[in-house]
Amino acid sequence: MKWFVLALGVLLNAGASILIKVSSMPPRKLPSLTTPVSSWVSNWPLWVGVVTYGLAFLVYVHALSLFPATVAHPVITAGAIAIVATIAGLVLGESLSALTIAGILVVMGGVLMIAFGSLR
Repeated sequence: MKWFVLALGVLLNAGASILIKVSSMPPRKLPSLTTPVSSWVSNWPLWVGVVTYGLAFLVYVHALSLFPATVAHPVITAGAIAIVATIAGLVLGESLSALTIAGILVVMGGVLMIAFGSLR
């Protein structure tokens, strides 16, 4: 069950990041002083992303009660980075070069070493 909490934290964090990215893509605009309030309200990916970040924070706090910080934080953060980079490349059309893929693998390998080293 505790590993489910960690996985949920990764997915919520990554999902929130993707939603915030989508909220800033045309035809949507991020809220600013120059955009009308109606565009803020109708930007549903922004609001769902904000709520999802809130849920991700609550799950992160719970994960910290189940795991050492040296496990929970790097796993949730790096896992979300890997998912966001992959989705951004495959779905949103952003660059996903061989170097980026290699970087994701190196980061994930490092996080696994930190996490499993901390659990000993």
